[in-house]
Amino acid sequence: MNETKIIQMLLEATEIIKKHESRKVNSGELFNILDVSGISTDEVKMCRILAEIINPDGSHCMGNAFLEKFVDLVLNIEMDESELSQAKVYTEYPTNESRRIDIVIQTPKRFIPIEVKIYATDQAAQCSDYYEYEKGLHKECLSKVYYLTLDGHLPQKSGSKGLTAIKENNEIIGYEEIIPISFENDISRWIDVCLTDENVLDKTLVYANMLQFKKALEGLNGNMNSELKNDIKNIISKDSESIRAACSVAESVADAKTEILAKLFKVLENRIASELPELEQLNNEYDYKANNYSMINNYYQMKGSTHPSLIYKFKTIDNERDIWFAIEVDYKLFCGFGVAYNNEITDEKTTEKNELKQYINLPHYDEGGWWFYWEYLPVHDKKGTYAPDFKANNEVFFKLFDDEYFEDFIEKSLIQIKKIVDEAKR
Repeated sequence: MNETKIIQMLLEATEIIKKHESRKVNSGELFNILDVSGISTDEVKMCRILAEIINPDGSHCMGNAFLEKFVDLVLNIEMDESELSQAKVYTEYPTNESRRIDIVIQTPKRFIPIEVKIYATDQAAQCSDYYEYEKGLHKECLSKVYYLTLDGHLPQKSGSKGLTAIKENNEIIGYEEIIPISFENDISRWIDVCLTDENVLDKTLVYANMLQFKKALEGLNGNMNSELKNDIKNIISKDSESIRAACSVAESVADAKTEILAKLFKVLENRIASELPELEQLNNEYDYKANNYSMINNYYQMKGSTHPSLIYKFKTIDNERDIWFAIEVDYKLFCGFGVAYNNEITDEKTTEKNELKQYINLPHYDEGGWWFYWEYLPVHDKKGTYAPDFKANNEVFFKLFDDEYFEDFIEKSLIQIKKIVDEAKR
């Protein structure tokens, strides 16, 4: 491999990125109301915007033009004009189980539930309950539950309870009752098509608002915009040596990302052993080092998370149950408490919060999944703004590669961990 070629290509790419950043500053593209107001990371509000665009009766006054494209491109459903004209769109649709479905598209023929997960965790048997609720309506066309996430991953263990797993080589590759869809691909592609509609182009504010929505989604996904992506593509594909150099860089990037993830766990592990010796570390199958670091090494090979963790015994309830304290990476870094049954994590059994209060003191107690309390690191921030996103690669993630920031991040995380553990003891 020609090292000079790699350096040349990186310099060219860096220069292009600088030009695009400068253009964004000059054009005002960085000023996004959804980002500034915090709406882009608010699941409920982003759902409302999405539903409003889909809704034929929406304030965009575009009728079913957006819905038609959504049904075709995102849901992959054939719906004739008659059915489209009778479609209704709802947000936070209540079910018989006192749950609320994020978005529902309802026609005389079908009931289409869409569960949206940006950063929130799954509730126990959530998707299964929605599917069963829909079955009970006896619609002409039974729809699966559409599970909308940033990258199209499957539900977590708690959310998959009651679903029928589809396996390949003993690995779960899907569920019969759900269809995963993503903001990154499906929604972004649909918005792109909507933005080319001649009627949208004539409605300046509708176009501008939808463009802001698209840009907010790019930020959530950690994606570069299409123009920049195309310019970079042209650099790396201009000849055989360039693409070879790009492939070498890509391999090294993957290794660097894996390495920073392992480093984070190792440093936290050592610091907790020194500063919180009362916590008994459990080197079990959930530990990030298990199976020769397989959860770390495979993290970037999977669409979802391998859930690398640090697990500690916090307190024993009885012969069957222990309260565990864990630090884990799903997409973002977080810590929390759960009840292990016979040294295993399971969503099949739960301990009532009234009983838990006898053993652990927490601000609140969630029921329905393994985690009954969790919060992001390094600070208690509901949206995880300051937590590194190891999948979307947010700004915090990139800063971890700076030694000074990494040390500061560890210190802040430890302060928060100590606070949580100390308060839980009282």
